[in-house]
Amino acid sequence: MSKFSMSIFLQAYSDIFPSNQASQNNFRWNRDLNSIFVNNATSQTLQVAPGSTTNLFSGMRTLLQDNTTEYSLALAPFQTSIYALTAVAGTLPNFRTPRVTGADATTQ
Repeated sequence: MSKFSMSIFLQAYSDIFPSNQASQNNFRWNRDLNSIFVNNATSQTLQVAPGSTTNLFSGMRTLLQDNTTEYSLALAPFQTSIYALTAVAGTLPNFRTPRVTGADATTQ
């Protein structure tokens, strides 16, 4: 099985003429997702121009729900604009992909 790794680096500079001066760097942000097991892995490198939009992947997925599935929508604790969607009855929709850890009864 293949492993998925994704690195995202964002940088913004405030100099008028592009020079990439470290002292003119407004922010630097990076995130890494490493070694997530996937099927049908591909490799893609791209640069996104300032002010443009690029779709990297689709977050759509098929759920295992049926006519018996019931959901609850509630305001998340201590939040004013974030809601939590929870399956409460019937066939559970499997929001998260089950992962195999390799752990067994002898794993410490």
